[in-house]
Amino acid sequence: MSPETILLAAGFVLGGTLLLAAIVRGLDAVLPDRFIRERHDMSLAALLIVPVMFGLTFLPAQIENHIITVPELVDHGPINLIGPDSEEAAFVATPTLIAPAVTTVDVPWAKLALAIWAVGTLISLAVLATRLIRLNQLRRSARPVDLPNGMRLSRPIDVSEHDQIGSPMLAGYFKPNIIVPAGFSFGAAARPVLEHEVAHAARGDSWITLSLHLLNTIFWWNLPQRLITPLYYAARESLCDTRAAIITGAPETLAQALVDTAVEANMRRSPELAAAAHGTDLKARVRRLMSPTGAVERSPMATLTFILPVMIGIAVVTTPGLGAADPSSGGNAERYSGNDDDTLYGAAIRGEIADVQARIAAGADPSAALPGDGTPLMAAIRGEEDEIVNLLLEMGVDVNRPSQGDGTALISAVRAERADYVEKLLSEGADPNIAIEGDGSALISAAMRGNIQIIDRLLDAGADPNIAVPRDGNPLIGAALHGETEAASRLLAAGADPNGYVFRDETPLINAAQQGELAMVKLLVTAGADVSLTVETPHHDPGGAWRSPLSEAERNGHSDVVQWLREMGAEHRPGN
Repeated sequence: MSPETILLAAGFVLGGTLLLAAIVRGLDAVLPDRFIRERHDMSLAALLIVPVMFGLTFLPAQIENHIITVPELVDHGPINLIGPDSEEAAFVATPTLIAPAVTTVDVPWAKLALAIWAVGTLISLAVLATRLIRLNQLRRSARPVDLPNGMRLSRPIDVSEHDQIGSPMLAGYFKPNIIVPAGFSFGAAARPVLEHEVAHAARGDSWITLSLHLLNTIFWWNLPQRLITPLYYAARESLCDTRAAIITGAPETLAQALVDTAVEANMRRSPELAAAAHGTDLKARVRRLMSPTGAVERSPMATLTFILPVMIGIAVVTTPGLGAADPSSGGNAERYSGNDDDTLYGAAIRGEIADVQARIAAGADPSAALPGDGTPLMAAIRGEEDEIVNLLLEMGVDVNRPSQGDGTALISAVRAERADYVEKLLSEGADPNIAIEGDGSALISAAMRGNIQIIDRLLDAGADPNIAVPRDGNPLIGAALHGETEAASRLLAAGADPNGYVFRDETPLINAAQQGELAMVKLLVTAGADVSLTVETPHHDPGGAWRSPLSEAERNGHSDVVQWLREMGAEHRPGN
């Protein structure tokens, strides 16, 4: 890339970050206090999207691929047209590659600006390295301390003390430890304060802090991102406060400890790279702790795993590719004209059977899968175009052709809840046990929808009732999650394991308890589900690293489920 183009990319990032900062700060000003998780996720996603936006500008400029043809004459073969230099010339439709001009700006001082950027980055990196060294020295010189007898933290972690800090902090990356000020009192307020730091360790906040400092080092000129960073740190501290208050049951004690240590913390600031409170709003933290809902974790309306992909998707669509044009990126070879949806897939989903026939006759692959769309057969199923479904099946298309993000034709038929399509596909050899991460399997989709007719047909065709797909669970989890008790009964009768555990998706009973589906909870327990089965989960916050039916029912406020589980002797048993 030329220096001018890099400056254009930097300008785009600057403008995009300014817009994100305005949105995030605006939402922060209007959202009620209880939406602290949303504040945290929005601000962190806005910061993480900065390098993504910059990286996207280096993608090559798109090249349009136009195929010039005459649709109504496809069946008649090549046509002779009169050319300018010959009486007669055979005309064959060929792709014409048209590279759009890459926008450039003639900036005489562009190289100087990049040099200033590079020098500033090197200086910032040197400062960052110095801070890392100082933090490591502080950690090494801290003196180990033993917790008083009877004090146990929610996870094992080393504690030490140091004379040069004013408040407890978390330091270290691969094996972090808590450092407290010299003379720290291990009285009644000690455990809530230490659990706050344990929450930092569980969340991996040391790594996030380092990443954000690295972001500010590289994009030191991007001032709008510095408007977002304080919002993230403030929300992070409140989330750790909440976690500590829930574990200890002492929000008032923690709030008082925050006030007591505020003066000393301001006099002796923690190292910049430590996972500690830097300029966070103490008043807001205390207010949230003391509010009626301050020590209750609630399911966020939108998590980082949803917000960040959405932001990245928007960035991909809106960020211009300023790199050199790449002829190999000139669109799909199947494209029939210059229209974005003018493909065999598009013709199938619109129900244009004559167009479908013409394209296949012209050589289009009827089994080809378009990224993000799927196959023509999937298109016809989604559009419920019976004639085209029958046509493609008669042609012998590959009914098991998978498409990441779209599944298979059978999964599409289940999602459309068309039992007749399911029957046709199975008769043509569709495999009911093909599973794709992100799309699940046909039986998982049917169980989620509670479609008994389709569930029975898939089971008859050999669908595995215990098939497990990471992030999609298994069929019984799907039924439990949506309260489909009849579907769950069918699956249990077919041999589904009521304790079937899928990492990241937990168990059927945990999902039922999480959703407050008491009837489903009772059904699963009657079928043999363990009321105290506690499983590991990567979702460290909220809910900790372990989840059980009881923990999920309590966390989501389903008192009727909690009461029934306790009557059945349910316990939360982390680590087992």
